[in-house]
Amino acid sequence: MLLSNNRDYTYNIKETEYPIGPDKNITPTEIHDYMHSLALMAHGEPLEIRSYQVDGVYQALYNKNAILLAATGSGKSCILYTVSRYITEKLGGRILIIVPTVGLTTQLRADFADYSTANGYDVESNVHLI
Repeated sequence: MLLSNNRDYTYNIKETEYPIGPDKNITPTEIHDYMHSLALMAHGEPLEIRSYQVDGVYQALYNKNAILLAATGSGKSCILYTVSRYITEKLGGRILIIVPTVGLTTQLRADFADYSTANGYDVESNVHLI
């Protein structure tokens, strides 16, 4: 059991519960096709998926541990949405996204709901806030 220094939370890390490691068999083409299959929406319009977003998702899934640098407005929440959907749906894993403020927590969930308006993904059942 570990104790957080800042907030006095306790938590356990179970490395073997979900053995999701780097997926060296994944290809950028597979990620491109997967992202397009999600029929992502933004403000009621189909979302134009950028090549750097495909690359960000690919790098995150291919390497498992990666730092992705992305400018403001570059679609970081789209990348997070796609990575989390892929891990939960294709790999059978679970994902925890930590953001620094409550406002960003609710904004990310709202972005996920917006992306899901045309693909039937149930954000209410699949995304939980702490």
